[in-house]
Amino acid sequence: MTRILSFLFLVTALVSCIEAKDSTVAPYGIFIPNAFSPNGDGVNDILKPVFPPSTPPLQSYNFEIYDGDLIQVFNTTDTSKAWDGKSSNGKTLPEATYYFNLNGEYVTGEKYEVSGGIALMRP
Repeated sequence: MTRILSFLFLVTALVSCIEAKDSTVAPYGIFIPNAFSPNGDGVNDILKPVFPPSTPPLQSYNFEIYDGDLIQVFNTTDTSKAWDGKSSNGKTLPEATYYFNLNGEYVTGEKYEVSGGIALMRP
């Protein structure tokens, strides 16, 4: 059985404006951030799913990123690899909304699949 939970977060900025942001949490609390800024400052420069310690071991894992034209720009089956905002041929991609698909199976036999949007920001 696949379970997907979505949450809506309200963030208040220093200038007192309110912005709605959503993030996706998959079974066992796998967290996928909805934005990152790969600008080399050491903060939010890469993007990958975050697996909490309570997550069962994985049997399989596939993390894909697509651009707005649904052209795949990143794909990995290695949980240690992260997207750095570049295409598979190393080209720096522009600020835009990209789309991810994360799927696989735990050793327990339970499958997971989560998809959503990611804002790539270049401040």
